[in-house]
Amino acid sequence: MNSPTYTIAAEYRGRLTFYHIDAYRLAGEEDFREIGGYEMLGAEGSLSVIEWSENIPKAVAFDASIIEIGLGEEHSRTFALHGAWLEGIDL
Repeated sequence: MNSPTYTIAAEYRGRLTFYHIDAYRLAGEEDFREIGGYEMLGAEGSLSVIEWSENIPKAVAFDASIIEIGLGEEHSRTFALHGAWLEGIDL
């Protein structure tokens, strides 16, 4: 699955509708609203993933699952998971 960088948001239909949003070029919440971001987040039977969500902090729900991906050593990646759903899970 490619990043939707040039289109800002991509929609994939299957058993669930999957929305992949790249907020890198969004100036803030108003831009997110203008692209229909809140409609995507609230769509029934859907899952939304937002890259660069720190650009639209008010749009991210308090109970969202956050996956931070960083650069590690020698071309490796680091992953940090945050969210209420992690409570009681032994990873």
